This record gives sequence, C-alpha cells and structure tokens, in this order.
Amino acid sequence: MHDYITIVRDTVLLGESGPGWMWIIAAGAGVVTLAVGIVFFWRAEERYGHD
Repeated sequence: MHDYITIVRDTVLLGESGPGWMWIIAAGAGVVTLAVGIVFFWRAEERYGHD
C-alpha cells in the first residue's frame, strides 16, 4: 500500500512517476492481492446466499 501512495504522491506533487523498483513492487502486490482474492471468493462461493 505504501508503494501506491508514494507513486501517486510523487506523480502529483513532483511530476515524477517514482523509481522503477517501486513500480515492480506495486505491480507484484497487485497481482498477489488479485490471486488471493480470487482464491478466497472462489472457495467461499458455496456459502453465498445460504441463510
């Protein structure tokens, strides 16, 4: 999360897009978050709407 905030802050305040390594970390965190979310909701899908 820190990387996303830093990239946006640098872009807005300084007009720079941030260092390349930070983009790599932010992209990796996004992919991992997406994968975890897909697996989590896929496994919990059977419980949706069952009251």
